[in-house]
Amino acid sequence: ILLLNRRMLHGALRSCRSLSTARCCFGRFPDEATRHPASKQFRHTEYPVDSFESKYKNLRQAKAERRKLLKPLGFRQFIFPGDFVMITHGQDMGKRGVVSQVVHENGWVFVKGRNLTWKNDPKAILSNMEEPIEKPLLYSEVSLIDPEDREPTSISFRFTEDGREVRVSKRTGRVIPIPEEEEEKLTVDGPTDTSAAEASRITFDMPLKTFEQDVMDSIGIVDNRVKYPTWYY
Repeated sequence: ILLLNRRMLHGALRSCRSLSTARCCFGRFPDEATRHPASKQFRHTEYPVDSFESKYKNLRQAKAERRKLLKPLGFRQFIFPGDFVMITHGQDMGKRGVVSQVVHENGWVFVKGRNLTWKNDPKAILSNMEEPIEKPLLYSEVSLIDPEDREPTSISFRFTEDGREVRVSKRTGRVIPIPEEEEEKLTVDGPTDTSAAEASRITFDMPLKTFEQDVMDSIGIVDNRVKYPTWYY
């Protein structure tokens, strides 16, 4: 039955020419028809893992995209959202912008307002309007801007005197701080959040007794028997 439903699902998806049409036809995809995020064949996208768009691109029998971007070779992330970078390859080579999103699993970098493609807006078919869509760039296609001279530079990670790891420009030695948005934030409790004091308050004192001893204490039975000594090794 699952195989039949999967075939029917993919047969119906072939008739859908766009993602918006598939969204109208299917409210959600079953988990059995999509790749699991822990699978090696899972393709990370710019959308959240549980979103409709991510599951649409990770159907088990879906065809691979024409353009395959290279994946990183296991190196660490050195570009974060909010960084000021310059594009070194592609149609916007030489232009600068702010990083809006990073997908480290694929080595993708999205720069706000750069590397755009235009797509027809399905909600405005009569007006024939097009909406811009940011396409991903690779780590090797962007360079961080040195705040010392406002020029692109390569970086290295070094440790400060207090043991904190920072990014350092190789040309000038200037520290390039990580944007505040990616640093550890102190969240503020909202009206529906449980406060830390209330969550840590002890409301139940669990005694080290067995179930029988707890019942005997609640009834008022006193056990005067002498227990045989036991040893644990």
